[in-house]
Amino acid sequence: MVWLVALLLGLCAWTWARRHTQRAVHVKNIWVYPLKSARGIRLETAQITCRGILHDRKFMVVEDDSKSFVTQRKIPRLALIQPELTSDAMILHFPGQSPLQVSLSQTNVTEKHVKVSVWEDRVWAFDLGDEAAGWIHEALLEKRSESKPRFRLVRFDESEQRMIDEKYRKNESETVLFSDGFPFLLASSESLQQLNDWIGNSQAPLPMNRFRPNFEVSGWRSPFGEDSWEQIRINSSVFRVSKPCSRCVIPTIDQTTGIRSSTEPTKTLRKKRYLDKKDAVYFAQNLVLEVSSCDKSHEIQGIISVGDQVEILGTYPWFSSYKHRIKSST
Repeated sequence: MVWLVALLLGLCAWTWARRHTQRAVHVKNIWVYPLKSARGIRLETAQITCRGILHDRKFMVVEDDSKSFVTQRKIPRLALIQPELTSDAMILHFPGQSPLQVSLSQTNVTEKHVKVSVWEDRVWAFDLGDEAAGWIHEALLEKRSESKPRFRLVRFDESEQRMIDEKYRKNESETVLFSDGFPFLLASSESLQQLNDWIGNSQAPLPMNRFRPNFEVSGWRSPFGEDSWEQIRINSSVFRVSKPCSRCVIPTIDQTTGIRSSTEPTKTLRKKRYLDKKDAVYFAQNLVLEVSSCDKSHEIQGIISVGDQVEILGTYPWFSSYKHRIKSST
């Protein structure tokens, strides 16, 4: 009988501690990235749609000839383009150039309907015209010898349904605009602190903007605890935590200069955050909004603000969670 009472008391204490810890988790920062691979805009409040934060990755730079997407992986100078959003337009700023303004939704006679590529997907978009192409060309090319614009600026055709990978998709409402693969990305302050501790004093601590999340959360009891999260709620929005985000070369690019600064954090992540093969390293979590249906994917489904509580609704069993599967070598 004594052992049973002790067990029950221990369970109650664990449950209280878990709930108390959960209440401390909150949204620390929010970003939206209207132009894929350009700088983000810090928000106090975000409007949530099935496809991501409203206007997130709605615009993209493509190669003029192939119509294939262009990111910082190929042109790091994209990090120097700063978008601004108004009620009906996106305004792009770049050092030494006049701002460029384009419509968030209105099509006109100068916009051509074109097929563009994002990874393996081919989707319809609107080419925003020669003026926009010339502006992007001038911003991204360090050498001005080429007279013909090499790049085009496009806006996603929202009548398109670009679905997330079927391996992680529950229904056909789970779609994205020009994001790499998922509509939301979440990272934690505690995990970034741990990563910087691993890297050590060989360089200045990495800021969160290297990882380009939509949500930075803080207050969890340990770093990388988000590996075990299965479902979370922020305000009225419920998200499925689909998978950790595999990282490319972009986190090695200084987002204030547009220059690749070092091999970090990739070098350290290869030691500390990998699965069975070391060619993929992981930081942050991909989220999908949990809704039964989403016929009009641009409609607002919820509101999230800085300071909102993050409630962990479910966790993966230890043996199947990424917290168990992601390996760390010494």
